[in-house]
Amino acid sequence: MIEKSIPELVLSGLHKILVTGALSKGWGGPACRAALDMKTHMTESFVWLTLAIVAYFAYGVSKKYKSLIKNIQIDLSKTPINSIARVFELVVGTIHFMMFAQIIYYKANILSMINMIQPCHVILLLQGIALYSTGTTGVIISLCVLPALTGTLLAMLFPDTGGLDQPFEMESYWIQHYLIQAVPLYLLIRRDFVALKNSSFFNIFCGLWILLVLHFSLYEWVDLALNVNVEFMLCPTAAMLHIFPLVPTWVLWPSYRSTLTYVVFIVGTLISYSYVALAAAIRLAMGGAGAKRKTM
Repeated sequence: MIEKSIPELVLSGLHKILVTGALSKGWGGPACRAALDMKTHMTESFVWLTLAIVAYFAYGVSKKYKSLIKNIQIDLSKTPINSIARVFELVVGTIHFMMFAQIIYYKANILSMINMIQPCHVILLLQGIALYSTGTTGVIISLCVLPALTGTLLAMLFPDTGGLDQPFEMESYWIQHYLIQAVPLYLLIRRDFVALKNSSFFNIFCGLWILLVLHFSLYEWVDLALNVNVEFMLCPTAAMLHIFPLVPTWVLWPSYRSTLTYVVFIVGTLISYSYVALAAAIRLAMGGAGAKRKTM
C-alpha cells in the first residue's frame, strides 16, 4: 500500500469535507459536468468577465463609489442612533448569525461545506453584518445586496429542497429565505432613511456587477474544479429543466447560464426598485423625513 504524503492527505481531507455530501446528494457529479462542454464554459465566462471589466471602467465605478461613501458619511453624522431601534437590530442581527451557524452545522454534518458560499447563505451573513454595523459598511451592504434578492426569491418560487432531510432543516430553509426577503426593507428605512436617500441606479449596477463577476469567476471555477453544482454553473436544476423546453432553443444560446444572467439583470433591477419604492412610500407616509439624494 502506497502511503500518501502530508499535502496529499490535507487535500484529500479538504475535498472530503467540502464536497462529499454535495456529490452524494446529487448536487454535481459526472452527469451534471457533461451538461456543457469545456469550450462553452471557458468562452462564455471569458466574454461575460470581459464585459464586466469594460462596464466597470466605462461607468466610472471607482469615482462614483468614493462619492457615495462621502455622502453616506455626511448623512450618518447627522442622524442619531435610536436606542430601541439599535436593540432590535442587534437582536435580529444575532438571529442571522445564529441561523448562519446552524447552516454550518447542517453542511458540516453531511460533509458539504462548499455550499456555504451559496448566495443565500452569504446574504444571510451580510445582512447580519449590516444590522450590527452603524457605519458606511452597513449602508453599502443594504444598497448593493438588493439585486441579489432575485436569487432568494427564485429559490422560494422554484425551491430545490432535495437533500434537506436533517431535523428542522426544511423549516430553517424557509425561515431563512423569508427573513432574507424582509430585512432589506428595514435596512433601507433605518437611521432616518439614510440608505434610501443614497439609493440610485449606481447601487443596483454594483449589486448586479458583483453577482455577474462572482458567478462567472468564483462559482464557475469552484464548480469545475470540484465537480459540484454550487450555484448551477455546472448544470441546470430540475426546475430549470422543466421550464427550458417551453422556450425557443435560441433563447438558451450559448447556454442557459447567459439566459439566466439576462433574467437576473431584469428581475434584479425590478426587485431593487420595488424595495426602494416601498421604502419611499413609507417615508412619505411618515411625513417625508429627509430628502432623497440626486441619483447618479
